[in-house]
Amino acid sequence: MQSTALSEVSEKNLAGLLVQLEQMDDLPSPPGIVTQVIDLLKDPESDIKELIDALSKDPALVAKILRTANSAMYARRRQVTNLPQALLTLGQATAATLALSFSLVNSLRSSEGGGIYLMRYWQRTLLTAMTAREFGKHMGSDRTEELFLAGLLQDIGLQVLDRHMPEQYQMIENLHVHALVCKHEQETIGVDHAWIGAWLLERWELPDLICQAARYSHELSDESLDTETAEFVDCVAIASRVSDVLLHDSDESAIAALSVMTQDRLGMDEEATLGVLTKVEAHIPDIESQFGMDIMDVDEVHSILDRARRLLTDVSLNARREIAELKKEIDSLGSRAESLEEERHTDRLTGLRNRDFMEKHINEWCERARDLDFPLSFAFMDLDGFKAINDNISHAAGDEMLRSTAKLLTSQVRENDALARFGGDEFVLLLGGENEKNARVVCERIVGAFNETRHSIGGVQVEVRISVGLATFDATTMENANDLINAADEALKHAKRQGKARVVSYSEL
Repeated sequence: MQSTALSEVSEKNLAGLLVQLEQMDDLPSPPGIVTQVIDLLKDPESDIKELIDALSKDPALVAKILRTANSAMYARRRQVTNLPQALLTLGQATAATLALSFSLVNSLRSSEGGGIYLMRYWQRTLLTAMTAREFGKHMGSDRTEELFLAGLLQDIGLQVLDRHMPEQYQMIENLHVHALVCKHEQETIGVDHAWIGAWLLERWELPDLICQAARYSHELSDESLDTETAEFVDCVAIASRVSDVLLHDSDESAIAALSVMTQDRLGMDEEATLGVLTKVEAHIPDIESQFGMDIMDVDEVHSILDRARRLLTDVSLNARREIAELKKEIDSLGSRAESLEEERHTDRLTGLRNRDFMEKHINEWCERARDLDFPLSFAFMDLDGFKAINDNISHAAGDEMLRSTAKLLTSQVRENDALARFGGDEFVLLLGGENEKNARVVCERIVGAFNETRHSIGGVQVEVRISVGLATFDATTMENANDLINAADEALKHAKRQGKARVVSYSEL
């Protein structure tokens, strides 16, 4: 479920980091009531009585649901006085999602931060949740409470990393600036907290939309997402930008960029965007009361919105776009350099990573495996019978076979595994966090896939097999990446000698 925006280096960083997080004693976990509600939401045969029974065990939670049902956000003609009435009035799914929001916030607020400023964390979180819900309402979504919950949880990875490595956040001078926090995370650990948050929410078995919203909260949706999911995650990601504008970045360029973003991604013009922000302003007191937290001074919000109204009224759309594009141009200078680096490390024929990439980064991963004591396996793969295609059909057919091989290999490995063409018909696979046993399962799957596949090359059906040499990094016998590569290469030679189309592990030699 990973975005194409994440580089392969970052994917490896993520894999190594997750190994460490799995071992945390204080990894956040949902309270029992949350687990029950999640199970009920996933069960199509559950009924309202089961939900009432589950929620009734927490009187404080019931009180919050009743207060919310009677608030201005859910204004009803008749007063809601009991839980069954609240569930019937709000709807079972809405009430359940509200219960999840209240329970999770109450549970997470009890944790202590090591480096982050928790007050600002919750201010930003609640503002994002409110805004995402209002965006959903404006767009006629039937998932407004899920948007609220997604907004509450989109930064939960920050809490996880703060518990695991608080010293990283103590180093950031402007800790309240969210973009700087994300930049620091990328520079120091290779991924930002959005990915960690999505991983945690998947562990909690929350709905996929909630997990995706966390994953894409810093980068907006991409072409890999379906329309419904893309709209959902964009609501949350843009709501996150709104929070930044309201809390610390309310200059003209930021407001203009936000206006262009809501129009381009959500189809909302300036008037609609200001209307959503005005509703957020009006609901701040209600949310503060429901969650028992101060968010921000309403007069301050009003002042920012007044400035936004003047800007969006006085400046033409083209001028606003120019301001936004200028800011975007500045922000993209770094990503352009990254694109050039990406191109340099890509094999032009197959689209896989190339030998330069693997040689540049494998030493780093061997060092990390030694320092953090997590498993790292490396597979050296070579096509059986490839030379005959070049000799008997054509070199163009050989190129087509290499492209077909790349596609088949890609279909058999995980997105966070590093797959590269090493040269000729040689391919390599680096499996971070996998011991020999697990890595061998992947390699056997690859060999099996080649045994069962006929490739259409130049209109001719061709069967090509693959041999694999596998080695797992051993700090007691291997000094560096060259030792790991040579071990896998030696295992590959034995696979070839033993009859090809098989996996041989270095430990077997």
